[in-house]
Amino acid sequence: MKVIKIAVILLVAILISGGFAYYKMTTDAKIAKYEEAIQSADSQINDLQTQMNYTGELTTVYELTTDVHGGTQISESDLKPVQLPKAMSTNCPQSVDDFIGKYYLFNIKQGQILSYNQMMDFEVDDNMRELDIPLDSTPIGLQVGDYVDINISFTLGQNFIGITHKRVMAINDNVIKIVVDPKDVYVYESMKVDRAIYTGTTIKAVKYIEGTAQLAGKDYYPIRIEAMTTLLQDPNVTMDFSSLSTSDRELLESQLNSSNEATKEIMKEVSKAKEKLDSAYKSAKNQFDRAMEEQMKEAQRKAEKEAESAE
Repeated sequence: MKVIKIAVILLVAILISGGFAYYKMTTDAKIAKYEEAIQSADSQINDLQTQMNYTGELTTVYELTTDVHGGTQISESDLKPVQLPKAMSTNCPQSVDDFIGKYYLFNIKQGQILSYNQMMDFEVDDNMRELDIPLDSTPIGLQVGDYVDINISFTLGQNFIGITHKRVMAINDNVIKIVVDPKDVYVYESMKVDRAIYTGTTIKAVKYIEGTAQLAGKDYYPIRIEAMTTLLQDPNVTMDFSSLSTSDRELLESQLNSSNEATKEIMKEVSKAKEKLDSAYKSAKNQFDRAMEEQMKEAQRKAEKEAESAE
């Protein structure tokens, strides 16, 4: 009987120790899994924090809630506010006031973020065209989106606005692309002929300080009679022709022809002086371009340092 009791005690002890060993083994495994999960979560949190540090502060931009068509006016109901990193949103409107009253430049699909290069300040109509105009001089610092007058200047100081209050769509060296109507095309053709005929004549752009707020200047350049005759016959031009004047053109040509014949020596001196001014202008423009390039490089270096420090 005593032997049986001992055997039972030993059996119970074995079972208890085995159960404890099994419990400890499973518990250790669970603890290891919990620790692994915690480490994984910590790693994900660190990755998210790094991304947040890299992308920086969030800001409000606007996402299209429907497909829209180019030329239509932007409505607040077309858009909903969403959050994007500020560093990625520099070209996007961040307030309703930035786009209300403006127009879509082209068709845009639902879900896209609205940017400034998808907007324009004016409504497109059937008579609008784009025209490339080579200039003898452009305003230093001229940018896409600025508004300009196109002036023609003759050697002895006669200066006329030919094309007024036009938005600059693109700039390629001294050639600008502007939005014009059919009449403007004839005005420009007349300018080109005058520039070729009369020594020292220049075509230039004059920039508005704030084109969207300022009223257009009055154009008063009397175009050539040949261009005027074709303009009057063009069925695509619908305008008031009362401002066209053959007498103004004849008066201008009389002045220009007499100056060409009677003041050739004076014209030479004037041309030399203008060449000096042109040289000074080109030097100033080159200095401005170099300064802008250096600013862009400095901004890039600063952005790279901030990105490195965020990592």
